[in-house]
Amino acid sequence: MSLRVVVIGGGVVGRAAAVRLLDAGHRVTLLDQPSDRLHASQGNAGHIGIEQTAPLSSWSTIRSLPTRLYGKGGVLALPLNGAGSWLPWGLRFLRASSPQRFEAGRAALTELLSEAIAAWRKLLAIAGAPELLVQSGHFVLCESSRSLNAMLKDLQREPVGQAIWEPLTADRLRAVADPLKVPFAGGVGYVNTGQIANLGRMMQALADTIQAKGGEMLAVRAAAVLPVGRGARVQLHDAPPIDADIALVTAGVESGALLRPLGYSVPLIAERGYHLETDLPPGPTAPPILFFDRSVVCTKFTSSIRVTSVTEFTRHDAPPDPRHWQRLLRHVRELGLPFGEQPRQWHGSRPSLPDFLPAIGRLERWPQIAYAFGHHHAGLTLAGQTAELVVRTLEGTAALHGPPALRIERFT
Repeated sequence: MSLRVVVIGGGVVGRAAAVRLLDAGHRVTLLDQPSDRLHASQGNAGHIGIEQTAPLSSWSTIRSLPTRLYGKGGVLALPLNGAGSWLPWGLRFLRASSPQRFEAGRAALTELLSEAIAAWRKLLAIAGAPELLVQSGHFVLCESSRSLNAMLKDLQREPVGQAIWEPLTADRLRAVADPLKVPFAGGVGYVNTGQIANLGRMMQALADTIQAKGGEMLAVRAAAVLPVGRGARVQLHDAPPIDADIALVTAGVESGALLRPLGYSVPLIAERGYHLETDLPPGPTAPPILFFDRSVVCTKFTSSIRVTSVTEFTRHDAPPDPRHWQRLLRHVRELGLPFGEQPRQWHGSRPSLPDFLPAIGRLERWPQIAYAFGHHHAGLTLAGQTAELVVRTLEGTAALHGPPALRIERFT
């Protein structure tokens, strides 16, 4: 049975779901609200992080908070003007960090991540762009013996799913680190993680595939989503409403506002990231490098190089903090990365839920309204697998309301 589906949100999760739904024979309209900024899913390090099987909601994270704070040189920014957002969210985070919920979350993430790269291969094969997935691993480099020992201890204690890592030999460390200005005590190399070679081309390939398969992409903003009989109606700003069999909410940090009138209080927060980027002559990619002591990731794409950092919990509409770009630029100069004098600046909001699991499924009260959001910093990694889950859930080949661990009702 062919379904008429309206996908609300044009980030990588929304586009991936639209492609997989169209490929399965359904009719799709994707609503991608106009914006002059990159989607959060296009502003990241491009890393397919299958090793990140442990939710950040844990007692280990809580114990390390003092060292993670931005004012102490860490990556976690909690601006006072955003306390109205992060304080109540933080209380839910504490509850989600219990050992029982952490282990359940790790099991759910491990299962999702086990198919993440295979799902990306299928998605990009459909889009006719398989070369955009590069499975060449990544590196983690440490500047001190203390940080190296701490990282190795964590890696030996915590499972990393299907990822494979090994300490870097002296020769391999020199090969990776010699172009840089600072000395490194050591590091590890992952051999089977992946990256997207060019995020802009990937997003365009998905858009082109949607249109080639007969889907619609409309540059409009959804105002509300409502159950109407056995179907759904999406009301738009400055345009007539759209009726469909299913409305799929993939609107990132704005998803909660769409579900709130339906009685769902979704504890989403904007986990904002920042990046600097400069263009390079076209060429091959290089494996991403995480500079462990600095909490900075550097990625060389096919025609640019980018550094990303900062985990800033605040309001989605709060103005950016220029100090984050200034610190990133200092790291760039100290490391000797090949950046221009005036790199491009970006900030964006990653949609995060307190247990650091995504929400994927159909509303129990109104199954004609589905959702896929809350992927925090794993949106790119899990986009392909999320799209597969969406198709199976809407077609009834998975649990009626989606995977139990990922249903939004876990917060009600």
